[in-house]
Amino acid sequence: MSPLSSRRHSKLLLQILLGLTPFLILGLILVGIFRWGEIMPFMVSLFVPDGFSYLSVALLGLSVGTIVVLISLGLIIKTNTELPQSGGAEMIKKS
Repeated sequence: MSPLSSRRHSKLLLQILLGLTPFLILGLILVGIFRWGEIMPFMVSLFVPDGFSYLSVALLGLSVGTIVVLISLGLIIKTNTELPQSGGAEMIKKS
């Protein structure tokens, strides 16, 4: 990746981060207001449903991730998509 392209990507990533940070802070403030005293159990319940164990949630995440990768790989192979010329693409092609 050229230095100019890398700088452009870093600037875009910083803009996205700064644009989304107020929403994260506002969300945490609202959770604090409406769920005071039970913030941690509420935050955990957002990611781990009550009816599932941590192991089943981890296995579900792995299986969904595997399905997404297989579908993406299948689409890339079927449509003959090629990576653009860059240092990262060269590293992927070598491995």
